[in-house]
Amino acid sequence: MESINIPITTVAILLIQMAGVVWFGADIARRVTAVEDRLIASESLPPGSAVKLTELSDRLARIETKLEILMETY
Repeated sequence: MESINIPITTVAILLIQMAGVVWFGADIARRVTAVEDRLIASESLPPGSAVKLTELSDRLARIETKLEILMETY
């Protein structure tokens, strides 16, 4: 094979592009991890909130029943 002549600027440009791709990939991975962490934090309920949600559901059901009774009378 004959020797291949590649200018040093071409090699430098390729190295800079590869560094940019690696940096971009690392930044995207960091951002995805941050979004996943926020999603997990927003999905989990604080301790004791399940009891409060049950109480609120019961109260709401009673209010709806009272409203239905009032609507029937008018």
